[in-house]
Amino acid sequence: MPPSASDANQPRLRLAIDAVGVRADSGGATVLADLLRASASDARFETILFASPQLLACRQMRADAPLEVEAVAPRNRAQLLWWNLRGLSARAERLGAQAILSLNSLGRARRLPVFVLFQQQLMFEPAAVARLGPAFGLRLRLLSRLARSACRSARLVFTQGEHVSRNVVEHFRVAPQCVRSVLPDITWPDGAAGAAPELPGREPLLLAYVGSAQPHKSLDTLLAAFAELRADSPELQLELTLPRGSVPEQPGAKAVGRLERREVRALLARASILVMPSLAETVGLPLLEALDMGCNVVAADLPYAREVCGNAALYFRPGNARECAARARELLADAGLRDRLRERGRALLEERRRRLPYPRLLQEIWQNMP
Repeated sequence: MPPSASDANQPRLRLAIDAVGVRADSGGATVLADLLRASASDARFETILFASPQLLACRQMRADAPLEVEAVAPRNRAQLLWWNLRGLSARAERLGAQAILSLNSLGRARRLPVFVLFQQQLMFEPAAVARLGPAFGLRLRLLSRLARSACRSARLVFTQGEHVSRNVVEHFRVAPQCVRSVLPDITWPDGAAGAAPELPGREPLLLAYVGSAQPHKSLDTLLAAFAELRADSPELQLELTLPRGSVPEQPGAKAVGRLERREVRALLARASILVMPSLAETVGLPLLEALDMGCNVVAADLPYAREVCGNAALYFRPGNARECAARARELLADAGLRDRLRERGRALLEERRRRLPYPRLLQEIWQNMP
C-alpha cells in the first residue's frame, strides 16, 4: 500500500489521465488498466480518464472505485494533434483537474503540471523504423518532435525501463533528475496468479507469438526459424495472436486471432516457448506475461528484452533466424534448462512486484506537485 493511501480524510488530487490515442489492443491499454487499479486503491487520488470509446469499452478497463470518464474520439490526425496541444488542457481545467498524466507522450497544458508516461521507444530505433517505410518514418519524426517538446516541458517523465530513460535523456535532452524508470510487473484482470512451472496441460512442442504483424516485429525471422525447426521436428506447432489468414501458409503455423488477455494467459499456460523477435519494444509485455506463466522465452538480444528477462531467457542476434532456431532447439532439448529459466523468471517478477511500480509512480506524482 502506498504511503498515506489509507487516510480517506486527506485532500484529494484530481488527476486527469490522458489515454487518447492508446489502442484497445495495445500494450498501452494493459499499462493503463494496471495504473487505474493502482489509482483506485489510493485514497489520495480522484481520477479522470480521457480515452476513445473503443478503449473505454475494453473489458480490462475496470477499476475498484468510481472513475470519471470522458470519451474523446478525434476523427483524424489533425484533430488528435489539436487535442494534445489545446483540447486536453482546456477539458482538464474545465473538469477541475489539478494535474495531467499523459500516456501518449504528447500532452501539454498551459496551467496544469503535466507528467508523461513515455511509451514510444520505436522513435529511437532506426533499424526498426526503416522496415516501416518512408511515409511512416516522416510521421514518426513529427511525433518525435512533439514528444520531445512534451517531455522537456513535463514536471517528470516516467519510462518503463532504464534503456528508455537513457534515450529520453540523450535524444530529448531531458534532465536526468526529471526522469524516473518504473519497470512494470504483470497483473492479470481476474487477479489470478501465474501458473506453476509444472502446470498440467503444457504442450512441449507448442511455440507462441504474442503481438502484431507490424514490420518491425520481425515476423519473417520467426517464421524462417520455425520452418527450420519443423524440418527436424515435424510435430512442432506455432500459434500467433494475429488475425486468421494473416500469416503466409506454412505447415504447423496458425494465426489464432487477436486474443483477450485471459485467452493470452491460457495460450502461455499451454505453450512451451514464447518467441519475441521484435526489433523495438518499450517493454515487451508478452515477455512479462510469459515469465509469469512459466512459459520459456527466446528473444531478440536487445535492451528491452534483457531488461525484462535478464538471465531468465535465451537470446539471439536480432533478425538472425538461424540463431533463433538454435536457441529454441536448446530449450526443447533440455528440460533442466527450461526449469532453471522458469525459476529465474519467477524470482525476477517477485522482486519487481515488491517494488510496487504503479503505486510508486503515483507517489512520485503526489510528491512532485507544486
